[in-house]
Amino acid sequence: MTCVYVISDVHFGHKNICRYRPNFSSMEEHDQFILDNILSTVKKRDTLWMLGDTCFDRAKYDFIRQIRSAVDTLNYLPGNHDTDNTYRQEVYKDMVKEGLFKYTGSMFKYKKAWLTHSPIHPMELRGKINIHGHTHNVLMPEPEYMNVCVEHTEYKPIAMQEVFRRYEEKIRGTE
Repeated sequence: MTCVYVISDVHFGHKNICRYRPNFSSMEEHDQFILDNILSTVKKRDTLWMLGDTCFDRAKYDFIRQIRSAVDTLNYLPGNHDTDNTYRQEVYKDMVKEGLFKYTGSMFKYKKAWLTHSPIHPMELRGKINIHGHTHNVLMPEPEYMNVCVEHTEYKPIAMQEVFRRYEEKIRGTE
C-alpha cells in the first residue's frame, strides 16, 4: 500500500541548528538522525512532500538524492531559507534542474488541505486546512492550521492520513 507523507523544516546543514534543537550535540548528529528517520519511514512506492527549509549547504544535497531514491515521488515547496540568499537559491535551482522533484511551487492543494511552507492567511483557506511548517514550536490556535515542522513529528515524516486524523481530533476538542 502506498502512503503520502509530509515533513517540514529539516534544516540539513544548518550550522547553528543545535542552538534551536539542543537535544542534538552536533549538526552532523542532527542531520543524520533526521535522514535516518526519513529513510526508515518512507517506502519505495510512497510520496513525500517536503515543505521547505531543507538544505542549507550544498554538501547536504546528497541527502536529498538519497531521499529521492527512497520514494516514488518527491515534491518540494521551498521555504524562506531556500530563497533568502543567492547561495541557497542556487542549491534549490540545482535540485530542480536535476529533476529531483515531481512538483515544486509555492503552495499545493491536496485533498482538503493547502500545503505551504508558511501558514497562509485565514481568508485564503476557503474551507480547507493549512498543512505548513515555518513556525517551528509555535502552534496556531485555530484548528485549521496543522504544523508539521519536525519538532511536532518526532523528527520524521508524518502520514497525511495521520495529519487529517489529528485535525479531526482538534476539531472535536474545540466543540
